[in-house]
Amino acid sequence: MHIHKPKPVRNLIEFLSEISVIVVGIFIALAGEQLLEGFHWRHEVAETRASLSQELAQDVRDMELRSAESACASARLDELTRFEESWRRGRPLKLAAPPQGPFLPSYQDAAWSQARANPVFTHMPLSARQAYSHIYLLIGFLDDQRQRELDDWDNLAGLDQVRHLDDRDLMLLARALQRLRRYNGFYAFNRPTIEELARKLHIASKPVPLSQIPFIDHVCAPLLAPA
Repeated sequence: MHIHKPKPVRNLIEFLSEISVIVVGIFIALAGEQLLEGFHWRHEVAETRASLSQELAQDVRDMELRSAESACASARLDELTRFEESWRRGRPLKLAAPPQGPFLPSYQDAAWSQARANPVFTHMPLSARQAYSHIYLLIGFLDDQRQRELDDWDNLAGLDQVRHLDDRDLMLLARALQRLRRYNGFYAFNRPTIEELARKLHIASKPVPLSQIPFIDHVCAPLLAPA
C-alpha cells in the first residue's frame, strides 16, 4: 500500500488553492445539510396541512349544515315572537310541539392546537399561517356561540306545556328570542369569510342540502297550533 504524503505548500497560489478546496468542501457539506433539512420541513409541513385540511373540511361542513338551517330557524323564531306577543295581549296562542332548535354540531380544533405548538407552523408560508389563524378564530367564535345558543333553546323546552306566563317570564322569553336571532344572524355574517378562507387553503366547501341535516323536518315544521 502506497501512502501519499501531503506535499508542502511552496507558494501563495498553492496555499490559496488548498484553502479553496477546503472552503468548497465546507460549502458543499452545508448545502447538503440545508437541502436535507428543507426536505424534512417540507414533509412535516405537508403532513400538518393535510391534518388541518381534514379537520377544517369537517368544521366548514358543520358550519354549512348550521347555515342551511338559518331560514327555518328564523321562521321558528318569528312564530315564537308571535307566541310571546299573544301572551302580552292576553290572548295566548298555543304551540303544537316543543320548540326544538336547529341542529348544532360542535367544531373541532385538536389538529390546530397541535400545529401551533409545533415548530413546523413557523415553516409554513406567512399567508397560510394568517389564513389558518383567521379561519380558526372564526370557528372558535362559532363554537363558543354554539353552547350559548344551545342553552337558550334548552331553556325554551316545555314552552308548549305552560299554563301561565307572568311579566318576568315574558321578559326572559323576549330576551332569549333576541339572543337567538343574533346567533342565527352570525352564520350569515361569518359564512362568506369562512368560505373565502377555506378556498385560499384549498379546502372544499359546498352548500349542504336540507335533506342531509338531522331533525330538519322538526325544525322547519310549523310550531303554532291552529287557532
